[in-house]
Amino acid sequence: MRRKTFVAACLFVIFMQPALSGTSSTELARVGIDLPANARLPTEAVWKDERGSPISLATAIGRRPSLMIFSDFTCTTLCGPLLSMVASAMSESKLSPTHDFRILVLGLDPKDNSAQASRLRQEQIGDTPISRSIFILRGDKREIQRAAVAVGFRFSYDAEHDQFAHPAAVYALTADGRVSRVLSGLGLTSNDLTLALVEAGSGAIGSWSQRASLLCYGFDPATGVYTLSIYRALVTVSIVTILILAGAIYILSRCDAQGKLDRANRSH
Repeated sequence: MRRKTFVAACLFVIFMQPALSGTSSTELARVGIDLPANARLPTEAVWKDERGSPISLATAIGRRPSLMIFSDFTCTTLCGPLLSMVASAMSESKLSPTHDFRILVLGLDPKDNSAQASRLRQEQIGDTPISRSIFILRGDKREIQRAAVAVGFRFSYDAEHDQFAHPAAVYALTADGRVSRVLSGLGLTSNDLTLALVEAGSGAIGSWSQRASLLCYGFDPATGVYTLSIYRALVTVSIVTILILAGAIYILSRCDAQGKLDRANRSH
């Protein structure tokens, strides 16, 4: 995939009324995603979970392909709804939330506390099976900036209104924290997130049909989602058809050979 830029469609600046914004247009222009080559989350970094206990990003990922989003815990304009959408979409997936994947929510605001993290979970996720796979983590300013730089996530803070301008994006991570895809946070479906996780898992998770779907769907960097390729679908169907026909011919030939052998034995 191209590492340089990500589509403007994934950018959602939270300042709906620019006149009220304490952030300059120059600072807003820097908001976006510029994914470095071989981008990888600093998994050795230690953050804090909702109870305030230290936890490394590697432990949160748990050697599973993961989805990761940056979030301001007190933001209801974008961050809360984005988390809710991701959780809802993955609830519809056939992947197991306890065995197949993790979801990491990295706080953007170092001022956010445990109570705000817990409130975000309660309001946007609730007590659902998917909740067990979601880690809402808090970091200090240094670790937040370190993680953001590592994955090319550029955001801006408006101190006047205590708000963040940032991209609406979902990162797909491999089990060792490497970024395999960056998906637009707008209009994501369960299929998009499932395919991203199956791809990040390199065949370690997902059913045969889900892995086969990657042959028919291609990631479109212009939209940040997976789209069905008619050419790929036709190629996949053709290969499957050929394999089925070859198997049928093989079985029929074996049956015919066995029949001839049985007749020969009876004749003797």
